[in-house]
Amino acid sequence: MNLYGLLSLFASTISIVLGVSVFFLNRTAKINRLFLAVMIFNSYWAFCLYMMAQSPNLASAIFWQKALFLWPFLMSILLHFTLVYTESNLLKSKFIYIALYFPALFFSLIDLTIPNMISTTPTLKFWGYQNTLPNNSLLCWLDNIWACSVAVLMLVFFVRYYNSLKDKTKKQQTKIVAIAFTIPIVFALITDSLFPFAEIDFPGLGAISCSITTFFVAYGVLKFELFSFRPEIAAESIFSKMSDAVILVRLDGKIMKVNRAFIDLIGYSEEEVVGKSLNEMLSITNTVNQENSQPIIENLRNVREIKNYELSFYTKTGEKRIGTVSGSMVSDNGGKDVGAAFVLHDVTERRIIEQKLLKAERFASIGELAGMLGHDLRNPLAGIRNANFFLQRRLDSKLNPQEKAMFENIDKNIDYSNKIINDLLDYASCYSDEVKLELSQVTPKTLIKNATALVVQPKNITIIDETKDTPQFYVDEAKICRSFINILKNAFDAMPKGGEIQVLSVADADKVTLTFKDNGCGMTKETIAKLWTPLFTTKAKGMGFGMVICKRNITAHGGKISLESVLGQGTTITVELPLNLKPSG
Repeated sequence: MNLYGLLSLFASTISIVLGVSVFFLNRTAKINRLFLAVMIFNSYWAFCLYMMAQSPNLASAIFWQKALFLWPFLMSILLHFTLVYTESNLLKSKFIYIALYFPALFFSLIDLTIPNMISTTPTLKFWGYQNTLPNNSLLCWLDNIWACSVAVLMLVFFVRYYNSLKDKTKKQQTKIVAIAFTIPIVFALITDSLFPFAEIDFPGLGAISCSITTFFVAYGVLKFELFSFRPEIAAESIFSKMSDAVILVRLDGKIMKVNRAFIDLIGYSEEEVVGKSLNEMLSITNTVNQENSQPIIENLRNVREIKNYELSFYTKTGEKRIGTVSGSMVSDNGGKDVGAAFVLHDVTERRIIEQKLLKAERFASIGELAGMLGHDLRNPLAGIRNANFFLQRRLDSKLNPQEKAMFENIDKNIDYSNKIINDLLDYASCYSDEVKLELSQVTPKTLIKNATALVVQPKNITIIDETKDTPQFYVDEAKICRSFINILKNAFDAMPKGGEIQVLSVADADKVTLTFKDNGCGMTKETIAKLWTPLFTTKAKGMGFGMVICKRNITAHGGKISLESVLGQGTTITVELPLNLKPSG
């Protein structure tokens, strides 16, 4: 056995020993398993070269050359290891695994099945049989170009990752790993690829040079706990990947570190935050109840920890957010306080949902009360109407004009009271388990025609009906007409001195849109914000149910209603109704 054979056998053995040793440092870590795979393939590569070099004849050398056909997978696994080590986002895509391993599979199968495309017949040198490459094979050139590209990509990923790190230990570990793999790759590209193409007689040192990797990795394991499970590494990983915002503060109140979630939440960069005092940050973010936030910082040494302290703050873009803060003092091994850690949990969406639920429950309670009142008032109101009618008929000949006017006034107020009762019952039905629709076929023109026929139109207001007789579609005509009547009445009330209401219809593929546009007094932003709230009204007479019922009837059809208004110029209400409703049965 010559020196080359001895070094190849040593490289094969030491690769297995190193790979297994690193694997058992942390068997659950993906990076350790990939490192083991790299070392196994390098051992396989070195062993095949050893057996080929020591072959007693050409037939044996050719056998071991063919046995080496899987060597491209070493490059794929090396790049995979690099992506995992550098925490590359590319691994989130499933297609990256195809890009990683398909070229290796392709070149391996070509080398195994088609002679003289990737490698040619081994030649005998003074150190033993040597693998040779065909100069005129395009696939061989592509194979080597691919291997060079993988090497360059690895170096690029390591350099970028190294520059992004702030932890000194992690930087040292990255430097060691990068050097440990770069040296053998460079040797392999020169002695196993370039020299054969240049017909330079020199033994391939790629597999043997991996012995250098052993020394670098061993140094990294002993000096910097490379590939080991370190609590500080785990803490750093948890800190950076937590979904909640985390702030680390020194004893002097200066912020020393924040995680990515905190940056994403408040919108400020890390440079804008780190180094500022916590009180200054509270001021910058316009924290609500800041005077109550002060004890969180000043008294934390006394209380040692706080839990779920709720506060409101503003992001850099001016968006208001709500969060709960928990914090505790951080001590060193000797029990001395060195700072404080705070976790900020964003509960904005949860608070919005809770408010919506409370509002829905309140509206439902109002609806239940409205239904009870409606039913309870309808019977005595009917009695009053009947008594009034009887007295009018009985005393008609004896009543003077003033007395008749009083009876007529009673009738009008009964009608108005009955309208309130109907509004109460309609609102109650909106919050029943299901709004029942009695569908009938209509057109935009018929809906507006029927609605205007049922409403008392002031003489000084003109309705310009520009709706169309198409398309035909199904709705609950009574409910939609009731909604349109409410819209028209509101428009009438907005134009006490007269004006115009323009009604348009536009049909799309799946919906018809009706627009009601008036030139009345318009509404303020505050009024628009409360328009769909029960019991809200700007009128002297009214219960504030009209637009709520209107919206509920339209949404029960799967439609939408929206409003635009400019104070002093008028209001435009847009109603969208679907065309896909069909009667059941």
